Amino acid sequence: MDFSKIPKELAYLNVFLRCATDHYTKDPTITYYCLLQAFQKGLSTNQKSPSIKVFLSSLMDKLEELKRNNSDREEVMNETIGIPYVEQYALRLFKAAYEKDMNGDFGPSTVKLFLTAATLLDVVSGVGEVGDDIEKARKYAKWKAVYISKCLKSGEVPVSGPIPDTNAACTPSSVITIMLVSHTLQLTEFSGNWIGFLVDFTMNQYHLKKHLTSGSSYFGHFNNAN
Repeated sequence: MDFSKIPKELAYLNVFLRCATDHYTKDPTITYYCLLQAFQKGLSTNQKSPSIKVFLSSLMDKLEELKRNNSDREEVMNETIGIPYVEQYALRLFKAAYEKDMNGDFGPSTVKLFLTAATLLDVVSGVGEVGDDIEKARKYAKWKAVYISKCLKSGEVPVSGPIPDTNAACTPSSVITIMLVSHTLQLTEFSGNWIGFLVDFTMNQYHLKKHLTSGSSYFGHFNNAN
């Protein structure tokens, strides 16, 4: 897929278009929902120049083509099945990126895993409200991709995991939850009430330990990522 002629007013859609292109041959479901998100966001732009209309029309054509070519895929044909599929896939990428990060692997592949996970969780959150864990994972993945990239460019050695006392990171509870739970449960079960209890417990343990060892404030270091 060639999106090189995207109007400059829609350049912010490139992250979704790149993700769609990356998955075009290996997972048309991911491609479909990335393009759908780009199309819907493009429709909401205030500017409706001829070039924007032409580009959005080409996106709509591509979406219709993907549906025709994948009519046997329930995930493509039915959004109530497709969005959970995208969420599962995104969380698997998030888990893989987190493990690489914690093992000190700060290469481009780790950055791409975090960025792709964040992009796909943007897709999921763009459809409707998401749970607190999903939102925290989305913010963390986006922040971590930017953070590692900046470190690599500046020659700094990145720090594994969340960094205390920064406004950029979000609470690590979602990370810890994914690492502990995904080994024994399907990723679709993250919304269970007992998972929420585990998240709260883990977050409190983390901040209590940090408070006792550093004397810093007990509450709210990690909730300001965009």
